[in-house]
Amino acid sequence: MRWPEDIDVLCQLLLAEGLNVPHTCSSLLTKEVWSDEESVWVDLISPMFPLAIATLSDDVMHHIIEHWTQHLTSEDSTNHLYYQDVHKNVSRALWDLRTVSQDILRYGKNMLLLRIW
Repeated sequence: MRWPEDIDVLCQLLLAEGLNVPHTCSSLLTKEVWSDEESVWVDLISPMFPLAIATLSDDVMHHIIEHWTQHLTSEDSTNHLYYQDVHKNVSRALWDLRTVSQDILRYGKNMLLLRIW
């Protein structure tokens, strides 16, 4: 997945489902926690993001997975195997993100994002 383009699409899909998230992924970043000033950053994510993700129903998860996969495969929409691979990876990522978000809320922790360029 490409930062910020593909994560912006996720934000838009979440907004379309009525969730309280920013319009862009850059708005999710509230504070830089650490950086090597060249290629690695650790950012604090806005608490509204894990709250939104943690509360997604299974039906909404499936809907977002389908639309996000369609977006990510739009350049190569005729390759069925590619679509299946992307769908599997998007599905795993979003289900894992929901589990992590639920744990963050349960234990009162913060969500961090590691970006490597």
